[in-house]
Amino acid sequence: MKKTPPTSISIINSQKEVRIPVVRLAGCLARLSLLEHLPHAEINVVFLDAPNMSRLNWQFLRHRGPTDVITFQHGEIIVCPTIAAREATKRGVPVFHEMLLYAIHGWLHLRGHDDHCAKDAEVMATAQEALLKKLLKKQVAEQKSMSAK
Repeated sequence: MKKTPPTSISIINSQKEVRIPVVRLAGCLARLSLLEHLPHAEINVVFLDAPNMSRLNWQFLRHRGPTDVITFQHGEIIVCPTIAAREATKRGVPVFHEMLLYAIHGWLHLRGHDDHCAKDAEVMATAQEALLKKLLKKQVAEQKSMSAK
């Protein structure tokens, strides 16, 4: 049986508007790769400012304005922290949780999930919320374990 190589995850922060806790995010994404293995050997999670996200959104999807996340099937997940910060405020959640949710959303697209129809979007939303809860719960447990030492 052929073994799949582990997923390599790179985080690229190309914006300055929102602080990105890279180490914390990398830890969560590493755990995600264990839970939801991807066929890709390399994943790039790129954080872009709103103007650049708007440009990509128009160039590839023909939608005006910035969007929360765009996924490219070659293994790139583009996240807009500006949108994450705005939505986190509306939803009353930490910005980190919202950014992680967008990364999970992109990850699920790479796993073959789709959200173009209401039924598929509902399935995808349920999957991403379950993964978010698992990752955050695991992170809290690890933080408690580290502080107890």
